[in-house]
Amino acid sequence: MQDALNIQVIDAANCLAKLMPSYIKDVSVENKDDYVDVILNNPTQPDLPIWLSTNGEEITLFFAESHFHINEYGDEVVPESLVEEMVSAIFRLITGVDLAYSAWNGDRSLGGGFVEAKPNLEEIKSSFRKANEYKVYGWLSESNMSIKA
Repeated sequence: MQDALNIQVIDAANCLAKLMPSYIKDVSVENKDDYVDVILNNPTQPDLPIWLSTNGEEITLFFAESHFHINEYGDEVVPESLVEEMVSAIFRLITGVDLAYSAWNGDRSLGGGFVEAKPNLEEIKSSFRKANEYKVYGWLSESNMSIKA
């Protein structure tokens, strides 16, 4: 399963970069012991790539200060279903449908996640009541903002 997942994540990332060159500058792959890290480089914000890791027979997608896990547990886990969900999540991020956010209290991160491009700030604020700042990041630079509570 791990080898097949590694190969399919690399193939999918390269395919996305080839088909969407104005959204993905290039792809780099770092081979680890038994998993891979794949980095999709942002053409307009080099310091905000999408980083994918296949460690532990799952896909972890990192963007800005947030991440989420794409996994299925059980006997019938197939890499294709994980990669399909990964491609959908990447597409939503790079086309501006979804944004990443993080909640802060001073210099301490309280958590974060992903939201649709027009985030419901009251919903985010209710999850992080101690936050005094919310940072929102999009693949497209015009989506980035800092909101003081």
